[in-house]
Amino acid sequence: ALRDSATGLAYLHSQKAIHRDVKAANLLLAADGAVKLADFGVSALSDATLARAKTVIGTPHWMAPEVIEGAAPYDARADVWSLGITAIELVKGRPPHIELSALLAMYTIVNEEAPSLDASAHDAALATFVVRCLEKSPTERATCAQLLDEAPLPADRPRLRILADAAIATAA
Repeated sequence: ALRDSATGLAYLHSQKAIHRDVKAANLLLAADGAVKLADFGVSALSDATLARAKTVIGTPHWMAPEVIEGAAPYDARADVWSLGITAIELVKGRPPHIELSALLAMYTIVNEEAPSLDASAHDAALATFVVRCLEKSPTERATCAQLLDEAPLPADRPRLRILADAAIATAA
């Protein structure tokens, strides 16, 4: 799911767009096991360079620190932060800070250390992927293209295909 999501975001970013609301609820599972990005209602486009947005928009618990701070324009790396939060959400069943109100979660995202996955309890490649996504400094944070080049995330389509088949069977 994360490889497909990063691939989709890399394409979106190459088209000078930012999704701005990456989260598990906006990932669709196709019958062939492919994961598709959905809900482009708050995405941003730029005519010349990769969009640098100034508006605070998205779902608070998945927002990148620079989006919350609103002090400077942000770029596609804000989506990378959200992808890292989504990775934790997919592993743990909920995003970090979900027990907090939106306002307190936003304060925590900006002022505390970035969330992570314990490498001893989870796949090391996945833990590294999350660390690269959740770098607090956007200039130090990986792009989706870099994540795809450096992170050995498995293509998990066979397992997702089983989930898709089960969902189709349940719906029938």
